[in-house]
Amino acid sequence: GAEATHFAVIHADDGMIHFVAHAHMRPQCVMLDSSLLGTLSAAEVAGAGLGALALALESMWDIQANEGTIGYAQEALRLLMGNLENEFYGATTGGRAGLLRAANLAGKSADLIAPAFLIAAAGALSVRTGVPYGRLAGVLLLRLLDYNRQVSTADCADLRGPNTVQMRFVHMAQSLGVSSAEQSVERLIQMLGVLQMPTRLGDLGVQLSHVQEVARLLPQKLYGHNTRRLTPQNLNLLLSGSI
Repeated sequence: GAEATHFAVIHADDGMIHFVAHAHMRPQCVMLDSSLLGTLSAAEVAGAGLGALALALESMWDIQANEGTIGYAQEALRLLMGNLENEFYGATTGGRAGLLRAANLAGKSADLIAPAFLIAAAGALSVRTGVPYGRLAGVLLLRLLDYNRQVSTADCADLRGPNTVQMRFVHMAQSLGVSSAEQSVERLIQMLGVLQMPTRLGDLGVQLSHVQEVARLLPQKLYGHNTRRLTPQNLNLLLSGSI
């Protein structure tokens, strides 16, 4: 979905993480050709699909989420849930086209609000470990989904309040084919199993030092987009339990 966005995260050689955004970064014309995906391995399909899933869900829980972002994200989720697990076991023309369209829609959803916390964190861990981005995004999505679904009045960063946010998590759950936010976590665990992906960062070779460095270097602006208040200290605790 990067072709649909006006922002990017840069991981500099010195380890610093930079968020950049400008309207001119968004292409004026995009061609989506699913025939180019026919040679992807099952692991690559899974990783790309999880990356799109993370982008769509983060767009829905972002503090600036609106009807436009949610509409794009829900359509992306419909296509992902209908195709990703099946395409892992065998390529079909329609399935690959659906996944490509889903990634584009997830990008369009993100483009309206420019959330990038999960993207930046997964990318930063990938740079430090050599693990493909999508595999890391799947585990981080699991941790952040479980963390954010428990938002309360005391820690809600969205000015519209926790009730509005909780309703969004219900809509996310429905898009995932379940009825509650708690069940959406269980559904994601089930999906990771089907895609033969780990559910813990430690299983991917991520060490505590990696988590601590990334938590420290992520721009504060990105932390501020999360629907439940999050600090480097919170993130350390959240992710260290997955090592």
